[in-house]
Amino acid sequence: MLKQICALALAVLASACINSADMSAIEAQVAQFYERQTAGEDSAIYEDAAPAFRGGATFADVQRLNTTIRALGCEQAVRDPNQWHNNMSTNGHFITVTYNRTCASGAITETFVFEVTPTGPQLLNYNANGDAFSNAPPQASQPEGTPDKPTEPGQTPIPTNTPPGTRT
Repeated sequence: MLKQICALALAVLASACINSADMSAIEAQVAQFYERQTAGEDSAIYEDAAPAFRGGATFADVQRLNTTIRALGCEQAVRDPNQWHNNMSTNGHFITVTYNRTCASGAITETFVFEVTPTGPQLLNYNANGDAFSNAPPQASQPEGTPDKPTEPGQTPIPTNTPPGTRT
């Protein structure tokens, strides 16, 4: 019984640790993400992400979020050393890290979830939130292909091929 308890405790402790090679690889991926985000290389971010990331977000979603973040005028992100998770299960090995940025209109917190694969970590999820978004002035421009917001009640932002006056 004591051996089982010790084995369980050891397994829990091992799953809570991130080895330095994994953390270095994660930090390198985050640095590359920020370089690409700053340079407007949204397609590179999207294409290099894990297939599940691309299955859950369109390129337009990623481009819209990154364009918004670029417009916020943020300082360099800093990793929160107290906010990380290491999850190993039958579904795979996943590492979550959190970064904070101070922007002109407030702060944002960015959470990255990576899937650790034999070829290296792949971005599985990216989330950014904070008061910088709600305090920011409206964007002067939107990414190409983004429909304008409706200006009148009942106006649809989605273009249609239906001739004017036709009931749908």
